[in-house]
Amino acid sequence: MSKTSFDASTRTGIWKANKAKCFYCYTDIEFKDLHIDHIIPEGLSEEKLKELILEYGLNESFTINSFENLVPTHRICNQRKTDLVFNKASILYYLGLNAKNVELIKREINTLKRNNSFNQLYSKIVSALDQNHINLDDLTNIINEKKSVDWHEKEIKLPIAIDFANDSFNKFSFDINLDSLYDKKMIFGGVFESIDLRNNVNDEVTISNLREWIDATNKGFYPLTNTDIKLSENVDFLDNLLRAIKNAKLPKVSFLDDILITDLDYLSPKILFDPEKKFHINIRNKDSVGDLFRKNLVNVTEENLYNISIEFDGFKTSISEQFRADLNDDGIEDILVRKWNRAINGSLGFGETIILTRQSTKSLIEPI
Repeated sequence: MSKTSFDASTRTGIWKANKAKCFYCYTDIEFKDLHIDHIIPEGLSEEKLKELILEYGLNESFTINSFENLVPTHRICNQRKTDLVFNKASILYYLGLNAKNVELIKREINTLKRNNSFNQLYSKIVSALDQNHINLDDLTNIINEKKSVDWHEKEIKLPIAIDFANDSFNKFSFDINLDSLYDKKMIFGGVFESIDLRNNVNDEVTISNLREWIDATNKGFYPLTNTDIKLSENVDFLDNLLRAIKNAKLPKVSFLDDILITDLDYLSPKILFDPEKKFHINIRNKDSVGDLFRKNLVNVTEENLYNISIEFDGFKTSISEQFRADLNDDGIEDILVRKWNRAINGSLGFGETIILTRQSTKSLIEPI
């Protein structure tokens, strides 16, 4: 049982991020019965904790109250565990499983704190309106102007930088002209300075920047070898990224608020590499990737370069979120995603850039 006292926002964030279920028995918990447990018990001595952190290869920033070590439990489940120290394999499994919830916990806590601040601000605005210190037209103009300024000054930070001959870019702004990037010499796969393309009559051309890529592909050239196919994802992604930034608009509505693309219950199977359409019935039935996972139809893994990887039928589909905006001018927020498909036991692999969207609160996140 935890000796640490957690505030209501933290308790609620941990509870909601785990879908109001006990971490150990995975059945529902009512908030009034919620206990917060430490996977690695907080009763350990400081010296013993240091030994475990070193032995288990945990991050140096790990503390007993790190979110990855905090889980929601029933009172009875917590009491049964007490100060039991699980074996190494179990602890690493539980910490790894719970680490997936850390960002969601932080979002839930921030949302709750924002709501508390909002309630205080709301009462002040209502009071100002009642006393005619401000009118609705003034308030609407202030909000719209602030949204417009924030949007044009918005900076995108990519999870993986794009490498050029003399520098790397991982930050892009909506209000900066990016045309110079079309002629910058790229580094492909972190090593190669060019890739080779061929056409249907076996002519060959070598490209080293985005402008050459666009010109060659418009003339019918394409990567042929496995290596060039894989490396071409670098320049193809840059092409799609610059188009997306140019077309990006401030969304009028979002059905993606506080939803991570790692949450399987929101993802449509349409994101998977499924050339034989084996999931067409699941798609018709509106099953999520989470439903497929629970039916043991797919396997889910995590990799450093991607948010999530999903294995199915000998292939692995990996996705990495880049940024969110209205990308197809329908007023609804979308997600630009870098996607990689590859054979689990082979050399075949190719990347693509896709746009994911969610059209309503009842819809799954799926490709446009």
